[in-house]
Amino acid sequence: MIPYLNVGLLILLFVAGCFCTLVLVVYGIGAVRGFRQHRRQRIQALADAYRRGQRLSNDSPEGAMLRFTRNLFSNVSH
Repeated sequence: MIPYLNVGLLILLFVAGCFCTLVLVVYGIGAVRGFRQHRRQRIQALADAYRRGQRLSNDSPEGAMLRFTRNLFSNVSH
């Protein structure tokens, strides 16, 4: 009886490990997708603000990036 119990526990541990791995992989994929979508939205907001010529606050990352972009392109000779 004892060997069967050990085999059953090993199978149970294996299934639990596979389930936990699957959960972590799915969570990781969701986190990466969420980060990419958030970054895409910030870049789109920056592009919209640049097209409108809107001033963003200096504290925001978008404002800093917008200043950097304007300075970069203002130094380009035509």
